[in-house]
Amino acid sequence: MTGRSRREAKPEPSPEHRSIPQQHVHPAIFAKVRQYLEDHALALTRVMVERALKGDSECLVWCLDHVWPRPETPAPPLEIPPLTTQEEAAAFGAAIFQALSQGGLTLEQADGYMALLKNYTALLEMDEFKKRLLSLEQSARGAGGGASVKRQKITLGAFDKPF
Repeated sequence: MTGRSRREAKPEPSPEHRSIPQQHVHPAIFAKVRQYLEDHALALTRVMVERALKGDSECLVWCLDHVWPRPETPAPPLEIPPLTTQEEAAAFGAAIFQALSQGGLTLEQADGYMALLKNYTALLEMDEFKKRLLSLEQSARGAGGGASVKRQKITLGAFDKPF
C-alpha cells in the first residue's frame, strides 16, 4: 500500500454524479428541476432501459426497482396467540421453531418473532416480580400487625470497639 490514506485513494466522482446539498439550493430551483424531470420522465426512462440493456448494472437495478419494487413485509405467517403466562409464551416459542424447521418461516421472520417474544416475556417477568413483591409486603405487614419490622444488629466483633 502506498503512503496515501484511503480517503485520498478514492476516485473523484464524475460531474454528472455529484450531488448538490439541498440546504444550499433555493426551494424554487428544486421545484423547477422537479418539473423538468417530470416533463422528461419518459425519455429519461428510455435512456435508463437502454443503458441497462447494454450492461450497466446500476441502471438495471434502477429499472428492476421501478418495474418490480422490492416486496414489502408480508402478512405474518404465524398468528400470534394471546400470551398471558410464561407457559403460553414458551408454547409460542416452540411453534416458531416448528414453523421454521418445516419451512413455514424464513430465518429472518423467526428471528423477528423470537425478538418480539423475548421482549414480551420480559414484561411478563416484570409483572410477576411486581406481584410477588406486593405479596411479600402484604405478608410482612400482616405478620407484624402493621408495626415496623424489628431489625437485628449485626456486630463484627473486634471492630465494634473504638480504637
